[in-house]
Amino acid sequence: MPEEPIGLSFLPPELAKQLQIAAYICVGTVAVSVWDILNNVTVEYRLFTSTKFGFPAVAYLLARLTSLEYQVHSSRAYPLGRCGVAHRVIESFYPVALSSTCLLFFFRVRAVYARSRIVTAIFGVLWLAVLGTAMTIPFGGDAIPIGPTPYCLISATVAPYAGACATMASVYDTAIFIAISYRLVTNTYPVHTHKELLKALLSGAYLPSFSKSLFVDGQVYYMISVISMVVTLVVYANVSPVYPGFLALPNLMLTSAMACRVYRNTKLGLLRESGNMTLSLPVSDVSTAPITPLTFALFPSHKNPDQTGTAHTGILDIQAVGIPASEAKPLTLGDSGIGRSRHTATV
Repeated sequence: MPEEPIGLSFLPPELAKQLQIAAYICVGTVAVSVWDILNNVTVEYRLFTSTKFGFPAVAYLLARLTSLEYQVHSSRAYPLGRCGVAHRVIESFYPVALSSTCLLFFFRVRAVYARSRIVTAIFGVLWLAVLGTAMTIPFGGDAIPIGPTPYCLISATVAPYAGACATMASVYDTAIFIAISYRLVTNTYPVHTHKELLKALLSGAYLPSFSKSLFVDGQVYYMISVISMVVTLVVYANVSPVYPGFLALPNLMLTSAMACRVYRNTKLGLLRESGNMTLSLPVSDVSTAPITPLTFALFPSHKNPDQTGTAHTGILDIQAVGIPASEAKPLTLGDSGIGRSRHTATV
């Protein structure tokens, strides 16, 4: 029985070489994704067993699974048969992966702004725009069989509207980054000049530890997203059309991995912060001394007390993880009903 012809042998040598390099890019991208998933298995187990499973968790799983699925099948290094149908099925994973990744940041900005209706409406519309433009990807290109083989080749002709997805995703990421950074900075430290505001937005100055970790994670995500998108656009404008489509894989992998990392850090950071809120104070001989109420505030944002000596509540640390600001009430120790024996007061 004659051997099945290899698809690349029916292509010009230069094109076959480019497709081979693109296949290596796919394999490397999948390897990094698998490593990231395996490296965080224990963290994700703790995440899903220690926190409530809601819509953000569903978006997290979709971002993880569909991104990996799209990367695995994008190389098309195996026989597919009906190339046009197979192309659309494979590319349909991209809108789900991209929109679920962006949805994680929609939940985040909504929590930071305490579920504001205006913010929810603005960024909800932006997210729908990302989803709408991403849904054009499966129809923006096509795949053709390589000679008489069942192997497929993505057509170099791409519809002009397919590029709107990358533009809209960049606009969305930029808006999310600016909105979250501005909220974290201005609600934590009362900046008075444009210079102070710029310094805080660039460096995260004046932020407490938890808010600063959110701020830095957002900066890293935005930097990686923008750099990978710029590299893809530069390659698209100056190099063979084979590479840009495959460079979209590392771009999707990086943005998805970073968005999931930010989500994990935020949720587990909340667990760490809540775990650190237990404060035990021994109280003895209360019958012989006057009882002075002590007022504490959850999540202190900075060390400047007001005139009454009560620390301000760090609204941003609470809002950043979705807790309503109204729950940030001072806690008072001291009660005339405390007995004579030794007691322990827990906050």
